[in-house]
Amino acid sequence: MRNPSPLQAKGHFWLPSNPEEKLAGELHISQFGQVKLDLLGVFSNPEWQGSGDVEEMFGHLRKVDCICGNVHGEGFVTLLNCLSTRINANLFSSQALEASSFDATIALIGDCYGKNELAFSTLNFTMEGLDDWLNTDTIKPTLKIKTEGDILRSFFGGSVDFGFKESATFALNDDIDIQFISPVKLSPIFPNRPLDYLSLRSQPYISVKSQIPRQIEYFIDLSDKIRKFISLAVDQEVQMQSFTFMKEHSGQAVPVRMYLETGASRKAQYEPEILKVLFTLSDIENDFAKMMRHWIERFEPRKVGHALNLYFAGKWKETSFLDVNFIFLAQAIEVLHRQTFPSSKPMDKKEYRKIADEFIDSFSETIPDLIKNNIYQANRVSLRDRVEEMAMPFENWFRDNESSKDFAVKVSETRNHLTHYSRELVNEQGMGEPLHNLYTKLEILLLLHILEFIGFSREQITTVTERSKRLTEGLDTSS
Repeated sequence: MRNPSPLQAKGHFWLPSNPEEKLAGELHISQFGQVKLDLLGVFSNPEWQGSGDVEEMFGHLRKVDCICGNVHGEGFVTLLNCLSTRINANLFSSQALEASSFDATIALIGDCYGKNELAFSTLNFTMEGLDDWLNTDTIKPTLKIKTEGDILRSFFGGSVDFGFKESATFALNDDIDIQFISPVKLSPIFPNRPLDYLSLRSQPYISVKSQIPRQIEYFIDLSDKIRKFISLAVDQEVQMQSFTFMKEHSGQAVPVRMYLETGASRKAQYEPEILKVLFTLSDIENDFAKMMRHWIERFEPRKVGHALNLYFAGKWKETSFLDVNFIFLAQAIEVLHRQTFPSSKPMDKKEYRKIADEFIDSFSETIPDLIKNNIYQANRVSLRDRVEEMAMPFENWFRDNESSKDFAVKVSETRNHLTHYSRELVNEQGMGEPLHNLYTKLEILLLLHILEFIGFSREQITTVTERSKRLTEGLDTSS
């Protein structure tokens, strides 16, 4: 996540199992959601029984499921999955100070919980690019002016209309609903001070509600899948900005803020530009619930999740090297084809092994082991065949007049060259502009299949490509 307000606060901290032992310390939450805790002192280990490492031998904890605290200006906090990173235990001196530090994966600001109490029903979260994707005007100025041609002659004032807006509620499954909400916040008004100006700000957020309480990990996984869907829609990686759980306490909903380091790239810098957006909520509103359900259900490693993550890694340029990003995309198209095309299924392994054995035994002369291994490995669909089959449906979309077969050969040879550094590649295809053009075409081909996989019709995909300047230029890879 990209935390707009890094936190540094002092307070007291304790273990839920031993609330009487409180240690002074300082909590740090970075811009990217990293959670660190520095303590003046060392938590004792009540479960130590006389064996283990040196730290544990002297009663010090190395791993803690949960640490509670009360910090200045924020109130109660809960730190989860804490790992000790430093223990200054002065074992042989009673006068020196002890200190310890922990890294935590999650920080909850707003209440103190035990490990078994971490179940919520509502999560509200914000992310970059959400306002571009929603494309909803919550603040509408109306100006009264007089013009002559393109020249402004007179200004007679105007007005501003604003208000709370929310989308329809979409059902992700039987007990999970999602809604997009766009409130408008006013700048604070102070008593006994003149009102010189009033500012308005709209910060849309996503609200996910469950009919039954669910663990934090479920909401984290779900929100990350939604983030990647929005990233696909706005055609650039977006970062989470805030998480807020709503917890019932004494009949009232208490906000609990969550901080964690997500898997998004730190290098990603969102550029707010509506012209870059591939599709908005209004474009797919009637099909959004169905598309999102399909996206969430299939976004698993054993399904297409691994292929999508490889595509995002290559598209969002996890490295600065084009050849590495090309390999990401080549692997993505191989995995996506294996999961979504029926022709990718090989023959039954036992049946093929029997045929291969009979074929090898039919030769009177001894076959080298290398040839035998190649025969046994032949029951697989090659990358060349996979790319060719995936390129055929969109062959006429690209204006380079290249056949699917020729394109597949280039992708396969380039991948082999970049992974094995073979000498078979000609015309410096694995570097410079040829590699960039091949990378661009492969990335767009993957994107077209992902849109089709989500549930876009060919007409909708055509609209997406015609709207996007990047895709329009990318479809012409002949230069």
